[in-house]
Order: sequence, then C-alpha cells, then structure tokens
Amino acid sequence: MFVDPPKQEKLVEILQWVLMPNHYHLLLVEKTEGGITEFMKRLGNSFTKYINIKYKRSGYLFQNKAQILLLENDAHFLYIPYYIDLNPLDLKFINWKKDGLLDCDSAVHFLEEYRWSSRFDYVRCREYRDVINRELFYEIFDLTEEDYNKEMKDIIVNPIQKMESDFLYY
Repeated sequence: MFVDPPKQEKLVEILQWVLMPNHYHLLLVEKTEGGITEFMKRLGNSFTKYINIKYKRSGYLFQNKAQILLLENDAHFLYIPYYIDLNPLDLKFINWKKDGLLDCDSAVHFLEEYRWSSRFDYVRCREYRDVINRELFYEIFDLTEEDYNKEMKDIIVNPIQKMESDFLYY
C-alpha cells in the first residue's frame, strides 16, 4: 500500500537543471526565505546518503561546498539559462565556444537527446513536469519556447560573438 507523503511548503521552484559527469547546475527560484540554502543542503545530504548506502561506504562525496551564485547582473541573469542548457556540448564538441560548430543541427540534436538535463524534458518527454516549472521559466525570462530555441541555435552557430554582444556586455 502506497501512502502519500505529508504536504510540505515548497522551498524552491526548479526552472532548469543539468547533470554533468563531474558537476551539476540548477536554476532555482526561492519560494521561502532561505529556501535555496535549505534545498541544496537537503539535496546534498540525500544524494550522499543514497550513494553511501548503495555502495556500502561512508563519508563525504563532495570536495567543496556547493556554490550558490546570486545573479544580480542583468546580462548574466539573461545568459544563465543558455549556459545551463549548452553545458553538455562540452562533452562532445570540446572547443565549440572558441571555434564554433560547423554542424549546428548535430549540436542541437545532441542537446535534445542528452538525457541528464531539463532540456530533454522541455523538448522531448515531459517526464519531469512535476519537477520543473516551465511556465515560470518562460514568464521570468519573457520568452516563448520558439524564441528561446532560436536564440540557442544562434549561440551555437556563433558562440563568442553572441555571448559578448548580447549577454555579457549589457
């Protein structure tokens, strides 16, 4: 018999996430004061406990504390969703930021198929619809899904120029 857990006040809204082999990124909106700090503490503790039980080990998993960055600069705030979604490109296209990509379609396809990202959910399966808040994401960034996808492709085609002109030097 399955029993529903008690309802708790949400600490954060998750707008985006990506898991990489050696790190992860989360784009969170705080719902309660101190919510991000508490959420990150619970996430780290839960993951550590899971791994320690699964692999019959004990102790810390991570070398350093999580870095929580408050985005106060408008340009950085506007760029962060692209940074998170484009992060997996570094796995397959090592120098893409510096050299650009000749095959934009291959890069877009790779991102859309990369299973360990909210991008996969935004584009493909909607498996994590209870985890991520798509509506709030598009509302906060004042975008449509089509505008966001077009901007991502523009960054992939000409990363340095787009990053410098549109995002980093507002």
